[in-house]
Amino acid sequence: MVDEKKYKPPSKSASDALYALVKGVIGEAPLGGSIGSELFGLIIAAPFQKRQEAWMNAVSNGLIELFRKDETILERLQNDPHFITILTNATYIVMRNHQKEKLSALQNVVLNAASGIAIEDSIQYVFLSYIDYFTPHHLMILTIFENPRKWLTEKGLINKSTHGGSPRMILEWGIPDYNKNPAIYMQMVEDLTNRGLLDKIVFGVTMTATGLEAPRLTELGKAFLSFIKKPQPS
Repeated sequence: MVDEKKYKPPSKSASDALYALVKGVIGEAPLGGSIGSELFGLIIAAPFQKRQEAWMNAVSNGLIELFRKDETILERLQNDPHFITILTNATYIVMRNHQKEKLSALQNVVLNAASGIAIEDSIQYVFLSYIDYFTPHHLMILTIFENPRKWLTEKGLINKSTHGGSPRMILEWGIPDYNKNPAIYMQMVEDLTNRGLLDKIVFGVTMTATGLEAPRLTELGKAFLSFIKKPQPS
């Protein structure tokens, strides 16, 4: 039997309340200087405000989707200092970034925090700082090594790993610009390893196909990816 209540749109008052909650937090993000200068207003303020508004709408719409599944979320979030902190910190990071991969990750972080993801609060704050520092390629490397076999299959590259090889080859296949500056990508791998998200990988060692396709994320790395992925429907 279809649960009609689950799929009906939230009431306007609930939607308005969620939007007001988000606007109240995001609207406090400063422009970083006086808007007295006309040049500043043309170059910085207007684009900043568009980014702020787009972020506000994305988060609000995501929360409304969560509300459709759990109507207690509105009251809970209004009294949840942890959620407000996550939303505030994510907003500051959004204002400093434009890459869609990072913006998507930050939106998912806010929605996961709203959903009550089972990750300790202090670790969530550390993960937010990682998103701020990481590039989209850091995130891509983690996604690749979460399950190399699955990733290679989805990309139509699984035949390349049939005879085994070095883990470095997976990055060469997965990142088109890898060979232009491999040292940069090896530094990204080191960043992820030093932060405890990726197992130590010996990239110069030749492995069998089974070894090459083995997952490489640590438990902390798996938790980080869960934190930046879209909340799964319950």
